Amino acid sequence: MGKNTATTPYDVAKHLRTSDEVSAYLEACREEAGDDSEFIDKALEDIALAQERMSEAREHPDVIKPLSELRKELHQEGLL
Repeated sequence: MGKNTATTPYDVAKHLRTSDEVSAYLEACREEAGDDSEFIDKALEDIALAQERMSEAREHPDVIKPLSELRKELHQEGLL
């Protein structure tokens, strides 16, 4: 009958790179959550992880730059 759909985990913290993105995410979560405190707790965990990653990126730009260059190359080759 139905096909199985392959899925992959989505880590929102990987996509929150600026304070504006974090603010927008938190606002959207508050709107969606209503009275669900667990939803907000999870959003705050995501934000904490994103902030940790942003801090690491600022402390180690030598690691981040090659990754961004690789991403650009993959994009230019149509692989990303």
